[in-house]
Amino acid sequence: IILWVTGIITISATVTLALCVGMLLRYANRAFEKNLFEVAESVTRMPEILEGLRHPPSSDGIIQRRTGRMIESFAYIDMIVVCNMKGERYSHPNASLIGIVYRDMVTAAKVRRGQQFISETIRPYGLLIRSFTPIFDGDEQLGFVVVSAVGSKIEFERYQIYSASFVFLIVGLAIGNLCSVLLSRKIKGMLLGLEPDDLARLYKEHTGMVEAMHEGVIAVNTSGQIRMSN
Repeated sequence: IILWVTGIITISATVTLALCVGMLLRYANRAFEKNLFEVAESVTRMPEILEGLRHPPSSDGIIQRRTGRMIESFAYIDMIVVCNMKGERYSHPNASLIGIVYRDMVTAAKVRRGQQFISETIRPYGLLIRSFTPIFDGDEQLGFVVVSAVGSKIEFERYQIYSASFVFLIVGLAIGNLCSVLLSRKIKGMLLGLEPDDLARLYKEHTGMVEAMHEGVIAVNTSGQIRMSN
């Protein structure tokens, strides 16, 4: 009994925790992507960004200074790159790249058509997550902004989820197995210390003996109800 109950509790707890961890990871991914989009959209609404895109790119221009301050404000953001429709950079942590065409124009093709999306790419330094958001001034698209974050930040969140889940699993299994042992002992005491297999064997032996008797046997309880007969 103890092994059966313990096994059921262990399997149920593990499956439930796995489902919960999956949901938490999906929620963390969506929250991270939402944060990237929110930062990008805040950039698209800044008047100085819209005005700056109407002038040639400059390493000390308003767009470079403004996005640099934003990167310092958000711990989970590694890069904010603003480009015009030609793909020329107006901002980048490496100022020498200002005015240089964005290198991943194949991926950026969709955002140049006015689409907003998330891109995940494996780089030598790890997972790179980027949000691409078009920049409009009225109905005119002036360019796009790419907000990037190295996956180590979300991987750290995943590590925290896994660590906390593992602790909960261990504690939950310990409590569940303790309760299963106590419950099993209580049930076993009610069964006079017999296991289910022993009870089944005794029942078959008892039934066989009664059925093998030539005399008719009827057993009744104190209320007169028939409890057994052959």
